[in-house]
Amino acid sequence: MPVDASVSAHTRNARKIASEWKRKCVALVPGIRYEETVAEDLGQRIDILDEQDQCAYELKVSGKNAYAEFYKDIVKVLMWNEAHEAQSKKIKEFVFMTEETWGRKQLDTHMPKAFIEFLLAKFELSVKIEYPYKLDSTRNE
Repeated sequence: MPVDASVSAHTRNARKIASEWKRKCVALVPGIRYEETVAEDLGQRIDILDEQDQCAYELKVSGKNAYAEFYKDIVKVLMWNEAHEAQSKKIKEFVFMTEETWGRKQLDTHMPKAFIEFLLAKFELSVKIEYPYKLDSTRNE
């Protein structure tokens, strides 16, 4: 299989998994929304938003490049909070989920941990990283 076809297949599969995950969350928990627009002019969305608990959730299916997605998602939450400050809809907790094999290698390090402490101290934003599943580390994704 050509590299481009393989990457494309992985991307389609990841999108399918994420989409199914979002639909199931919405079906299981009343009042949560998915693909919530951060701000009209930014073109970014939050995967799952529970406004009652003021918590946002993001899922990165593959742990590869999880660090980049983690920081991007944090920026989305901060921008959401800036855009919704007047309505008292600020997100107070953020949960980033990714697979463990690759994700932990990138996110269980000093910089993300220090950044999480900074976010709590400066923005009162509690951040958690969860690893709900583990891929076979011998696979080359």
